[in-house]
Amino acid sequence: MAKCEHCGFPHAIPGYCSNCGSSDPLPSRKLLRLAVIVFGLIILAALGSVPVSLYFKRHAATRDYPAASPVPSPAENR
Repeated sequence: MAKCEHCGFPHAIPGYCSNCGSSDPLPSRKLLRLAVIVFGLIILAALGSVPVSLYFKRHAATRDYPAASPVPSPAENR
């Protein structure tokens, strides 16, 4: 059973304790939820950075590739 962290009542429900009237009898759940959200955002940021870094690596590789020499015109071939 969920126990109120303010008065110790063993039958508290999230959002209300019928013994002491606390509107937040289970604050540790809020901290857990916040930790999950923060961890999820860190994971999303890490997963989002992989395609961006690959894009910049590809862009640098094509930028640094030597340009092809221009094709001579027929008049210059003579």
